[in-house]
Amino acid sequence: MTEDKNKLEELEQKINKFKKKDAKPAVPQSQSSSLAMRVVTDLLAGLFVGAAIGYFLDKAFDSSPLCLVIFLFVGMAAGFMNLYRGLDKDIKEDK
Repeated sequence: MTEDKNKLEELEQKINKFKKKDAKPAVPQSQSSSLAMRVVTDLLAGLFVGAAIGYFLDKAFDSSPLCLVIFLFVGMAAGFMNLYRGLDKDIKEDK
């Protein structure tokens, strides 16, 4: 009976050892909030810069919404590219 109990305790210790080994640490709150801020900043910066360029080109060439719409899409694409590059860099650094 004591032998069975010892075997169970030994098995439980091994299980706990593997659980600790395989457990990945959770992302700290400060890191996840900074990641969210980075996502928002990258996307909004691209949109605002694209909108500003489009607005001023529309004023310069008197082509009302054409440049604004085009550069909004360009700014959105630039924002996504910046976001992708930044996150890709972070993932490679974590490895």
